[in-house]
Amino acid sequence: NYLSKKFKFALLIETSQKETEGYLQPYMSKREQIKELRKFIKKHPHTPEVINKYIELGKIFEQIKSRREAYWTYKSAIRKEGNNPEIIKIYLLLINSVRDKKSVLFKVYRDVSKRFPDDSRLADVYKEYAKMLEERKQKEEALKFYEIAARYASRKEQLNILKKSAKVYLASRDNQKALEVYNKILKNFLDMEKDVVGIYLSKISILSSQGK
Repeated sequence: NYLSKKFKFALLIETSQKETEGYLQPYMSKREQIKELRKFIKKHPHTPEVINKYIELGKIFEQIKSRREAYWTYKSAIRKEGNNPEIIKIYLLLINSVRDKKSVLFKVYRDVSKRFPDDSRLADVYKEYAKMLEERKQKEEALKFYEIAARYASRKEQLNILKKSAKVYLASRDNQKALEVYNKILKNFLDMEKDVVGIYLSKISILSSQGK
């Protein structure tokens, strides 16, 4: 009876260990992947392949819920591989990793927009950065990035950006610029604008204020 109990206890321990190993296995394999990726990055800096390795490494950290490690992986890539033409891929992942941290996100937007002030891959970034600049009352910078974003947007999105720009100009008391935007909307987007009457009324209001 004693031996039977001892056997059952040993079997229980063995089963528990196997279950634990099975649970940890994905993390153990991730740990090996992390080790190999870090080794490659260290041995092959400034190569065409290294950006993809940083991306793989960051995504592994995201998968195992280590957001801090993912963040610093992307930051490290930007610091060490800043001249790599594919670094924009890293910036986009970094932006996604800090979306819930507004002050950090603003700094990333500012950094990437300074490095790449006119790149079609960053159209959405320019638009979001412009919104944040507008919130901070930096009207001129906001308008600059709204205009850049519009170059790469669909017609529908271009129209939305133009209307947003007109409002910013009006808020800044730059009625002439707002008038130019409204004229552009009526010239190029008449087929899409639903509130044509509203645009004309805004034009009339501006012209009246100018005594015309």
